[in-house]
Amino acid sequence: MVEVLGMTAGVFAVVGLVAGLGVEYLLRRWGAVRREIQSWVGSSRGGLVESRGFEATFFNDKDVNISLWNPKVEFRKDGRLLDTVDAAIRGRGPAGPIDLPSRTSVEVTMYVEAERGSLELLRSADQVLFVASPVPRGKKLEEPLKLWDDE
Repeated sequence: MVEVLGMTAGVFAVVGLVAGLGVEYLLRRWGAVRREIQSWVGSSRGGLVESRGFEATFFNDKDVNISLWNPKVEFRKDGRLLDTVDAAIRGRGPAGPIDLPSRTSVEVTMYVEAERGSLELLRSADQVLFVASPVPRGKKLEEPLKLWDDE
């Protein structure tokens, strides 16, 4: 009888430990990446390439550090993807990955460039979105930007 009680207590202890670790794991990753994006904050026109800048402020509300991979700007019309342009940081090149330490605000100024031949397509978009993929695991971030012609 004592052996059975001891084994039962041991099993409950192990189950409790595993459940506690699982809940802690989930809670540390729970939270949102808050963001505020202001577009368009600068532009260059003329020549063969047109560029537009936008300022993004991110706040990682999770207890773990994350990164935003593949930051891009998507141009859509009637819910259909027209084109995707990689976001960049002046003097650095591609914008990603953007590291977001836990409970810290990060400000980044990015820009996108379009060649003269694709401007008409980008201007026809009825929706422009900043998109990025949080790592580790997370739902794709999407944040609306102004239309390409809105300044």
